[in-house]
Amino acid sequence: MRNFAKRIVLAYDADSAGQSAAASVYQWERQHEVDVLVARLPKGSDPADLARKDPEALRQAVSEAVPFLQFRLDRVLDAANLATAEGRARGAELAMQVLAEHPSDLVRDQYLMQVAYKLRLEETALRPRVAEMVRGGVKRPIPNEPIGDDAPARSRPPVVEMPRPGLEALRLYVHFSGEVKDRLIGAYFVNDIQREIFEGLTSGQPISDVIDQLQRRGEEDAAQVLSQLVVDELDRDYTAADVSAVISQLIRSAVGVELKNVERDLRGGIIAPDVAMATVRDVKERVELLSTSQGEVAEKDLRSWLLTRSPVPQT
Repeated sequence: MRNFAKRIVLAYDADSAGQSAAASVYQWERQHEVDVLVARLPKGSDPADLARKDPEALRQAVSEAVPFLQFRLDRVLDAANLATAEGRARGAELAMQVLAEHPSDLVRDQYLMQVAYKLRLEETALRPRVAEMVRGGVKRPIPNEPIGDDAPARSRPPVVEMPRPGLEALRLYVHFSGEVKDRLIGAYFVNDIQREIFEGLTSGQPISDVIDQLQRRGEEDAAQVLSQLVVDELDRDYTAADVSAVISQLIRSAVGVELKNVERDLRGGIIAPDVAMATVRDVKERVELLSTSQGEVAEKDLRSWLLTRSPVPQT
């Protein structure tokens, strides 16, 4: 086919463009110096049927074909539940598995930024994970792969290093819930595992039931962290000032991440430059007030702003 064209467009049904096809496609691109793309056909159609019934639609599908990696990532991201921390985390894991299949680190990194933007995550959090998958250190399930007792054995990833502000806030919630439960929201937790734990703690269930539920959902890391928080012995009593200091640090961490999202929205043309600049200036001014006599008002203002920015339902 390379003798006729360097742009080759494939048509797959929904279940065929998987990992086995990826190995062949990327080998063709390297070995024969061709660009392999995938046409998005209407659901239930094949090229022959479309050529007979609607040849213009087939021509359009071919002209708008996307790179193979883009096609696979779109399938994963379109299926992800972006409204929950769990959905975005699972979407990220599947997307990183797809990225790790590609042999070029430059290509992987360009698409990684796209994944991070869509899932509202930081590239710096995803990049080491993809590199680990490329090295073969972690094998993750992919769609349509067998799971359960008959599935191939896989090493479970280690518990990731937890951001300190989130851990301290969760520790306070476990041991002094009365002092903090009305001051914490899910948007404050920038780490997905910590947010999962917080959502479980605010569900009204006993902590033991929350841990069991996390384990049943396969959220072993979250269950392990929460189990450790429960048995942690506090080395001192927390004063009201200590509680405010922990919450202020947690808010600063969440605001820092969200300001990066504002900058990303600006680069993507989602918000206007003047709106972005005003937002950043206003938010930073309120962060500076957290440790002053106006800290209570600043905390409420930043809470409201983070709630408007967060796609995750809040408790």
